[in-house]
Amino acid sequence: MDIVEKFIRQISYKFPKGYPDMNNEQDVILLNSLLENLGVDLTEAKKPYSKIINTILNSPEAKEKLEKHSRPQRIKNVGNISDDDFVNIISNVFDIDIKNIKTLPPKTEGNPSSKNFAFKFPIEGQEVTIVLGTEARGKEIEDYELNNINKVIEQEGGSINIQVGKMIYNNITKVEKIIGNKQADFEFFGDQNKNIFVQHKDLKGSQQYSGIYDISSNPEVKAFVEDIRKNTQDGILQPRQNYKRKIQNDELKVLACYGRGEEFGKNKVQIICFGNISLEKNKDNENFQIKSPKTFIYPSVPSQEYEPYMYVTYRTGMNQQNIKNARFGFYPKKYYLSAKEI
Repeated sequence: MDIVEKFIRQISYKFPKGYPDMNNEQDVILLNSLLENLGVDLTEAKKPYSKIINTILNSPEAKEKLEKHSRPQRIKNVGNISDDDFVNIISNVFDIDIKNIKTLPPKTEGNPSSKNFAFKFPIEGQEVTIVLGTEARGKEIEDYELNNINKVIEQEGGSINIQVGKMIYNNITKVEKIIGNKQADFEFFGDQNKNIFVQHKDLKGSQQYSGIYDISSNPEVKAFVEDIRKNTQDGILQPRQNYKRKIQNDELKVLACYGRGEEFGKNKVQIICFGNISLEKNKDNENFQIKSPKTFIYPSVPSQEYEPYMYVTYRTGMNQQNIKNARFGFYPKKYYLSAKEI
């Protein structure tokens, strides 16, 4: 058995057909995610129209717009470019009448802070749809993972026991996505409301653990904010002003990563998973474990490149901690390596 066949067999249960169907967009997205977790770039298996997107983003018009932003490589965050600008770029690159480009409404999924914008326009006789946003691709993968996790539970008779650290959570019957700006992304429902709350992040560490708004009075956080203020001009963060600081207090590190509160819930999680999530049965008993390429269980502090740092990044139009154009948050260390340590 060669390594490719072995890999396909190991991941086969994640796909409805028992194998990745390369003609199925959802299968391609998941397969690409699994390979990315292993450090493999499956360029040809990325979402349709990837070459079109690259053409757009590499155009002179796009580069001119993006030069004004602190992180041009993060164009997928629609906050870096307005929908009007994007429509104009499309029309210029492909010589399409602006009237033929449709701007679809943002899909907030109950979360007003989510900005997913979709554009439809004709290319080579076909209507192409491109979605830009902070959650667009991630949501598709998460929905697909939820489907597969729930299938495992269904195949086990509709109920399983899951071990998280030393705790056993009995009779887990389903998993649901948590809607809104919460610490947790997934909720596993078990006996007597003893549920498991999971924070799910991409393996690249490009998403924040949590914000600082409800913990800004912490002495370490407060000192960081004040030092940032001293480095601004009249309390206004400028383009390319991005700062970070290593957290010293272990208790603050735990709060930053897992959330706040006395009890586990939507705002305080038991487990953090980076990359694709799966359920795997323990070898010595009938309990399952929640697995991912990089997993941390409360109260262990994520280490190495996932160590929590305080960050502030330039964001046009935002106003946090009374500093204009500033977005504060707790992020993995590797989130923005070129940010200045202060």
